[in-house]
Amino acid sequence: YQQLFEGAAAVTCAGPHGQTVLMQQGLPREKTTILPMSMDPGGFPFRPRVKTADRLRLVQVATLTEKKGFMDTLNALNMARKTCPNVHLTIAGERHDRNLVQQMEAFIRANALHSFVQWLDFLPHPELSDFFTQFDVFIQPSHYAANRDCEGGPVSILEAQATGLPVIATTHFDIPSEVLHDQTGLLAPERDTAALARHIERFYRMGNTEYQQFSAAARRHVESGFDIRNTAKRLRGVYKMVVISRH
Repeated sequence: YQQLFEGAAAVTCAGPHGQTVLMQQGLPREKTTILPMSMDPGGFPFRPRVKTADRLRLVQVATLTEKKGFMDTLNALNMARKTCPNVHLTIAGERHDRNLVQQMEAFIRANALHSFVQWLDFLPHPELSDFFTQFDVFIQPSHYAANRDCEGGPVSILEAQATGLPVIATTHFDIPSEVLHDQTGLLAPERDTAALARHIERFYRMGNTEYQQFSAAARRHVESGFDIRNTAKRLRGVYKMVVISRH
């Protein structure tokens, strides 16, 4: 890392947490620039929804790997359904980790969750925007995997918010910069399934007026902070700075 930091003219980071981690390893602050994970909001237009109290349609879309927190999602759902009988979860994603898939299947069987969970396979990205219209909340409780695999900030969280979907997620890595707690979604500590269950229940009980505030804020947050056109301009500025400093 020291050799890398000395030789690099600039280092870009996806968010403030990642930047802090690298600086703790010796990266000079003056060499760092935050370029957030970004997307095209135009490809995920805002979709107005009406939220009915005492009903919740959750969705999680991600490749099935440990760091995405699928088991935490299922555990939280199992807790919440005892007081939220009209809750439903849809899972969609490539079944990459077969051990995880088997663990999830066993949990669903053992807790009789079949009527609460719909499990789809891989969903083509161009279909994602329309797919999101069926749901009330996007959930992804990311955490460090056993091998320390992690993620800076999933783009799917931004895509969901762009369409007006509030998000239930965790304080993992740079996710708190993507999801503003109690504004565009609700955040829980990593692996805290009880907190996740409470967040599910809150959105379950939520009426349309409060829900619309979350939904509109989610769209505004993506437009203002994660539009790929703005990030591209900032990246161009980094390239120009590097070229000028080298001459």
